Amino acid sequence: MEAFNADWAPILFPLFVFLYIYLLYRVEKRFHQQRTLTDEEFLAYLARVYTCSEYDLFHAAAGEWNLSGAGIDEDFKDYLKEGNMPYYVKDFIRKARKEAGEG
Repeated sequence: MEAFNADWAPILFPLFVFLYIYLLYRVEKRFHQQRTLTDEEFLAYLARVYTCSEYDLFHAAAGEWNLSGAGIDEDFKDYLKEGNMPYYVKDFIRKARKEAGEG
């Protein structure tokens, strides 16, 4: 019986390692499919989709609210430093989520 175990060990060990890694991958994938993106993550996602910066999206969001450029720049600086997202960007994200079928 010892010879049987020794012969199969080089085959079974990599098989179990592969199976373990595959199961971890599947669990992680399922977790990410069920999770909703935060507003910050969704803003970054929109920037990638539209191939622009988050700064550009701040200006696009402010366009609907007729805000000044200096105020937008201050809001963007505050967003970068403190993570505070202004109301007009949250509204922009809410509308974008609705269009995407997420909200």
